[in-house]
Amino acid sequence: MARFRLAVLTVWLAACAPSADIDWVGDVRFVNDDAAEFARPEHDDARWARTWFAQLPAPERVLWIRARVHLAPSERPVAVFVGALASHEVFWDGVLVGRGGVVGDTAAAEVPGPIEAHHRIPDALAAPGVHVLALRTSAFHRGFAPQTGYWGLGVGAYEDVLLHRWRGTWIALISLSGILLGTLIAFATFALDRRDRSPLFLGLAGLAAAPLLGVEAWRPLAGYPYSWHVVRLAVLCALSALLQLLLAAYLARRFPHRRSSRFVLLAAPALAIPALVFPSWNDKLAFLHIVGFSLAAAWTAAAWRRRGAWPALAGIALALALAVVDRDAFLDRWLYFALDGLFALLLIGHLVEWRDALLVRERAAARSARLEAELLKRHLQPHFVMNTLTAIGGWIEEDPPTAVRMIDSLADELRTLAQVSDRPLISLAEELRLCRAHLETMSLRRDVAYRLDTDGTDGTERVPPALIHTLVENAVTHGPMQGTVAFQLSAAHGNGRTRFSFVSPRGDDAPDQTAPGTGTRYLEARLREAWGDDWSLDQRAVGTDWRVEIDVPRRAP
Repeated sequence: MARFRLAVLTVWLAACAPSADIDWVGDVRFVNDDAAEFARPEHDDARWARTWFAQLPAPERVLWIRARVHLAPSERPVAVFVGALASHEVFWDGVLVGRGGVVGDTAAAEVPGPIEAHHRIPDALAAPGVHVLALRTSAFHRGFAPQTGYWGLGVGAYEDVLLHRWRGTWIALISLSGILLGTLIAFATFALDRRDRSPLFLGLAGLAAAPLLGVEAWRPLAGYPYSWHVVRLAVLCALSALLQLLLAAYLARRFPHRRSSRFVLLAAPALAIPALVFPSWNDKLAFLHIVGFSLAAAWTAAAWRRRGAWPALAGIALALALAVVDRDAFLDRWLYFALDGLFALLLIGHLVEWRDALLVRERAAARSARLEAELLKRHLQPHFVMNTLTAIGGWIEEDPPTAVRMIDSLADELRTLAQVSDRPLISLAEELRLCRAHLETMSLRRDVAYRLDTDGTDGTERVPPALIHTLVENAVTHGPMQGTVAFQLSAAHGNGRTRFSFVSPRGDDAPDQTAPGTGTRYLEARLREAWGDDWSLDQRAVGTDWRVEIDVPRRAP
């Protein structure tokens, strides 16, 4: 592991360090004209305009550039590096040593050359001393007006020139491997628990970030004709917008709020603003990321109470700081580190929260199993069994048909309870069968006509076993004990959720509020086991009735 870290550090330092052996040309002379004599070293260019290479204007037709460079004594081969949105011919002391594309005085005559190129200087021409470097260029196929169409002209050792071209590629490939690993982890997390779709959006964001890094490294890795540069910039802009939109969707899922949909809808036009406001492609891309990271930071900061919010906020803040502090170099250098750090911290926060959720569900399952045993024990307590058997014994002598009904209803209730008690979710139809079997048993025992009416239910809803049965049992215990007693269960569906309402009449001595007992704890444990924290339970007195409302997702977890 120590050797691996040392290797990574070495690559990073080599990639980020400036090329000390390359002599970068700054001061140049130029003219918008074309003549063969401009390549000759003895040509007098004193009347030509003078500027820095990176500030050269766009060629009107053919643009000649001249500079004088000094070679120190060296036994290493020498090369010239040219980075420009232009076709070019390179002359060294009047000798043509390389060309990129075909320079022409019209768009039809020009063939676009590579955006970056290196040309080796013949050893016979690379003697120590001062040399004249001349470039003949044309640029009819840019497709847009860049702030600068010329950015790199240098002379140095051949190996150093190659290293300079590829140094960004190493950083991109290392970062790309981290992004792809994070993407796989995100998809694996979603596959293990499909109830939470936020890892799916994180994985999709990784699939957008991976080609973004690939396209960013395209120029030094493979090169392309300079006429494709505008296409590359448009692809970078589209992938950056897609990445930021998926990041917003991930955070809206990860830290849900009633305005989550509005947040994602707001992010789309907000990300379009930089593309419309800024004329420069570099500014478009940089501010697109700044806007996206700012929105993400604001949304995550609002959810700071959530356990996984702090790692996510740290990753977003890191990326935002890199984009703001060094905006000009963000895309070429810091984007790689920003995305790697962001994805790593997002995954850390998500996995920590996921682990905690699993622990909560395991504890809820253990608690519900214990409470289930308590409920079964209470249902089969000696007092209940004794009274039931005593009633059956009396009916056998006085009313055998009623005794048979009592035995059948009790057997049906116990059989159903045994079949569903160990399942996490059952259909509402099974739950209602259990409830009605219990009501028939209690109706025979107490000589009270208990009835359970339903409204808005279709029987396919999924509920934890004995959820409604517990409500019915409590209602029988604390409700009236004469005449006809009707309980009402209704269900309302909407927005992917189901809201159950259970209403029962209260007895004369029933209190307005009750402390949470075994039944309430069982309800909470079962709901938490099934849906984590995505549920609500509310019970209260409403006039002469007792109302219980339970809100759960419509879709089974």
